[in-house]
Parts: sequence; C-alpha cells; structure tokens
Amino acid sequence: MVSFKKRRDKPVKIFKINDLVDLRLINNKTYIYIKNKPFIICAHLLMNIPVESIHRYDEVRSIDETVELFKSTEKMQYMISPEEEFMGHSSNIQAFFENGLNTDILHTNIAFPLLRKLVELNYEPARRVFKEEIVIRFNEGTRSSKYFLASGGYLDYLNEEEKQALIGYIPTWYQRLVSPDFMFKIVILGNDNIGRSTLALDYLNTRDYNARSPIGVNLATKDIILNNHNIRLLIWFLSNLEMFENFWKFYLSGSLGAIIMYDITNINSMKGIVKWIQALRVNRWIQSRRELPILLVGNKLDLQENRAVSKEEGIKIQNKHNLTGWMEISLKTSENVVEMFDEITKLIYQANFF
Repeated sequence: MVSFKKRRDKPVKIFKINDLVDLRLINNKTYIYIKNKPFIICAHLLMNIPVESIHRYDEVRSIDETVELFKSTEKMQYMISPEEEFMGHSSNIQAFFENGLNTDILHTNIAFPLLRKLVELNYEPARRVFKEEIVIRFNEGTRSSKYFLASGGYLDYLNEEEKQALIGYIPTWYQRLVSPDFMFKIVILGNDNIGRSTLALDYLNTRDYNARSPIGVNLATKDIILNNHNIRLLIWFLSNLEMFENFWKFYLSGSLGAIIMYDITNINSMKGIVKWIQALRVNRWIQSRRELPILLVGNKLDLQENRAVSKEEGIKIQNKHNLTGWMEISLKTSENVVEMFDEITKLIYQANFF
C-alpha cells in the first residue's frame, strides 16, 4: 500500500509492507523503516543489462550472483527516476516477505541485517528461517556474501552441530576468511558534536566508545572488501586538538589515511579544519608512501533545511588545500556512509600499492 504524508513541508512516499516494516521515499532516497524508525538506506537498484548479455545470467541463482557478474562485465548506469527506483525496492522487499524471507531475492547486505533485526524484535517468521538462511547463503553464495556473513558475526548464531552443515567450514578456514589481507590505519578528526559517537557505535565494530575519553582517543575497526582483498580499517577517533597536540606523534604514527569531519549545520565546526590538515602534513611520521589521502566529509546531510555550510564551501576548502576528496553524509539516515569508508579505503590502496 502506497500513501503520502508531509515531512517538514516535503512529501514523503510510503509503501507499507506489514505492521513492522515500510519503505519511504525521502529526498529522492529510499529508506527501510522498522517500527517507524529508519533502519537502512537502499542502494541504487537498476542494473542496465544489454540484450546481447542476457544469456550470461541464465545460471545465476540470487541477486548476489547477479551483482557480482554485472560488476565484472557491464558498466553501471542509473536510468530510472527515484520514484521508479522506490517502487522497485518496495516490490523487492514485498517479494522477500511474500516468499518466506528468501534471501535470494535481496542482496546479502540488506537481507541479513533485516533478518537479524526482525529476529531481535521476535518476529516469528524470521526466527524460523534465520539460521537456515545463513547456512544456505554461506553454502551457495558468492565469496563476498560468505565474507559478509563471517565478518558480520552471523556464523556465531550457529551452534557447533549447525556449523557442520557449512560446506568446507573448518575453524582455521573460518579464521582465515575473517582475517584481513591488509590493515589500514586511518584517523577521523573533527571538533565536538560532529557525529563521532554515532559513527563509532552504529557503524563500526566497537561497543566501548567514550565521547569523554580522558586521552581524547577512541579506537574501532571496520572490514571492507576491495579488489578481492579483505581489508581491515583500524580507525582512530581524535579530538581536542590543542589539549593533545603534544601526543599527536604517537596518535598519528602509522596512519595511511584521514577523514576530517564537519557539521554542515554549524559553521563553527569548520574552524579546526586547517589545523587538522597542517597537523597531518607537517609531521613526517605519517607512513603513506605518497601524499597522505585526506577525505573531507560534511555530516548531517539529512538537515538540509538547517544548512550553514554550502556544498560550494566544502569543495572550495578541498581545492584550496589540495585534499584528496570531499563528500557529504548523513549518519542519521546512513546516506553515503558506506561510500565514505569505501572511498577512503580505495584512496589508501591506490596511494600505497600503485
């Protein structure tokens, strides 16, 4: 069922799946909501497969396999409107529920977080199929889907007897699967109230983030697949520039990349950017073989109506200081968060291995 309602004077299109789940089109982005709270933002939907290439997809069994084949053989093009994409996502999620929560229908990185959340909410259909779907996707899925399940802790939901149903699973192989090929240390810099705690607690593998850390440092990790390599990001959150300036040589040592964050609704959050850039560049203990990749990131993209820092101003700072990249994200709605980590990982890989 599709309906409309007003949200801050902007129309929001809603597709209700059931009493727990609905999809919403907000600012041309499709979001999955669970119990009226934003859960995840949907990636671009369309894969424009040329007619002459259709035969290559005859044997694929899931969306994961389709995406893997498409990435290796075709060029991604987005040729449908946000409204059409919203209806496509809505149709896929509805089919997912109507077909007994069959994870073949959705990409692994949407299907399993959604299943796990439904299990946490004691949704009985999800409880019945959760473990079975983990085993099926692990046995029949792509290497990326196996890694997603392993690194995301999904195999930990299985007992030892159930793990025996995993084809080729042995503990040492499992450890090898989740062990990284490379480890990249990055630092995330910025003034207070830019969203570091949200980033650490909601998106990264940490449960002990302390916003008032007495040493001004918090640590987290994130695993990413790039060019068929398992890469682990070792993420250091730094704050309080003046107070901890004497300790920076230790904190920044070994860094291969940096993200400098600011708040697009707060012009004062820009004040420390130049000092962060200088600190990263003047200190010779940074270990990147080439110039250190620095990504400038504006947070709170969901609060466009309260914007105090224009996109043009962000790009101007990037160009003025010759930063490697610039983008805007929303930690509240997840918009561009995955892309941020993918981008800094790609930049580090290119700076050190090519």
